[in-house]
Amino acid sequence: MRIINLIQKDRNFKLAGQDKLSLKRHSPTLADRVTAVKDLLRQLKP
Repeated sequence: MRIINLIQKDRNFKLAGQDKLSLKRHSPTLADRVTAVKDLLRQLKP
């Protein structure tokens, strides 16, 4: 349910198939991508 709420709240996220979550975010470096994943995990945390 958290993933559905996240997708509805933030249009940068979308489902890419049955078991994949896609994020539209400009992240040119590895550090930026790691930060994006950490932010996503924080948002999904209870």
